[in-house]
Amino acid sequence: MNLVFRDQDDDPMYTPHLWAYDHEKLVQLFTEAGFTTVEPWKFDPIMANPKRRWGSVYAVATK
Repeated sequence: MNLVFRDQDDDPMYTPHLWAYDHEKLVQLFTEAGFTTVEPWKFDPIMANPKRRWGSVYAVATK
């Protein structure tokens, strides 16, 4: 588990993940924080680490 979430030491552009959430938990947290919509996010390799694509949950939230 640590290897999957904290393997970013080889690339200074990304920092290690300290937490892991599934889609349902992300929706809950965003909703509790006042966001009105939470939708799946299409992967963008410019913004997210491509080597993490297979094991990540991406979302876009709007207030």
